[in-house]
Amino acid sequence: MAKDIILDCDPGQDDALAILLALGSTELNLRAITVVGGNADVNRCYTNAIKVLALAERLDIPVYKGAQKPLKQRLVTLENVFGESGLAGSESWPVPPFSIPKETATDFLVRTYIQTNDHPYLVATAPQTNIALALQKAPSIAYNIPGLTMMGGCVFPEPIHKRMGNITFDGGCSYAEYNFATDPEAADIVLTSGIAPINLIGLEVTRTVLYNEKIDQQLRKIGSFRAKAVADMLSIIGEDDKQDYASVKQNPTDPVRAIHDAVAMCYVVDSSIFTTEQIPLQIALKDKRGQSLIVPTGTPVNVITSVNQKAFFDRVCSAIARLR
Repeated sequence: MAKDIILDCDPGQDDALAILLALGSTELNLRAITVVGGNADVNRCYTNAIKVLALAERLDIPVYKGAQKPLKQRLVTLENVFGESGLAGSESWPVPPFSIPKETATDFLVRTYIQTNDHPYLVATAPQTNIALALQKAPSIAYNIPGLTMMGGCVFPEPIHKRMGNITFDGGCSYAEYNFATDPEAADIVLTSGIAPINLIGLEVTRTVLYNEKIDQQLRKIGSFRAKAVADMLSIIGEDDKQDYASVKQNPTDPVRAIHDAVAMCYVVDSSIFTTEQIPLQIALKDKRGQSLIVPTGTPVNVITSVNQKAFFDRVCSAIARLR
């Protein structure tokens, strides 16, 4: 029986791939999407979610608009990674007419986990603002959420620059992973809320799972217009990724990039291809803001430590091929 899920995201090429992976996997039933400002502003992220659903011909899935900015700081978007729209490479994808539900993402989450008896699993691939706001409004929903898998944090140094993240807001004194650094207070609220289990996949793993020319060819061999559209999107590489992954390119045009959020979604599809370790974590709110610190008194979290990369990409390609 397929697992019902809600995805909280900020599309993003990697979020887009996560959505399509969920839609093309028989193990999952994507019930709804909630959108938050992150990779781009919340309006662009919302439109991007609609574009992805339209590509998959799944506009039956509701999309709820959430927070425009983090709880206590301004939003820093990632045009250097994802393009001005947040979804570079999707310019030819149609945007069908759509209306935004009056119910906000926060209110939808509260209603789902309080007023219904059917509680979907939660997947988060963005700053945690929407979920934190829902928990602030109704703390008891934490105990109705059957589990949470999120892309965020960096428990051990990531493999590219050996830092504790991929963004700095203090001039380079410290780095943290983007989702947690963008809204540390929200990440802290979620981590300490009582939701269990929490599965966390951070940069130290997602930066080892790289899209490249070989995977691009594997995806294009599927032969469908959707597979081509996805490959075209993933092949548009932002300036930051060009610099970060220059040393692992096989040739100058090799489209090497990380696809962080899709890795998190794949854990929900098939956890057997991953290894995990339970580690007590705490979110830094002052010095090293946004870092995921190993602290003996922290929240026990199932930290994903490795993934079978071939099995992951086989899963992705199979899901894309299965889209009707």
